[in-house]
Amino acid sequence: MPKDDDALLTETQVAELLQVHIQTIRARRRAGTGPKVTWIGRWPRYWRSDVLAWLESIQPAGEPAPSLPDRPPGRQTGKRRGT
Repeated sequence: MPKDDDALLTETQVAELLQVHIQTIRARRRAGTGPKVTWIGRWPRYWRSDVLAWLESIQPAGEPAPSLPDRPPGRQTGKRRGT
């Protein structure tokens, strides 16, 4: 249930908040693995509090976020071929 100071967010706003592509939000909604969605007519909206609660639920407390590699996998280091 939304709080008094809660706000409805669009898909674009949720994508920006989570720093993912909007297609990720849509795919998770269709798969049922994303934040709780509220439909306003035919338009999906998300309560900010639901998005934040969902985010906490997929990242258990006390566990560090996964670290990103220093460089993309498969990228070669050192000299270029033929040089």
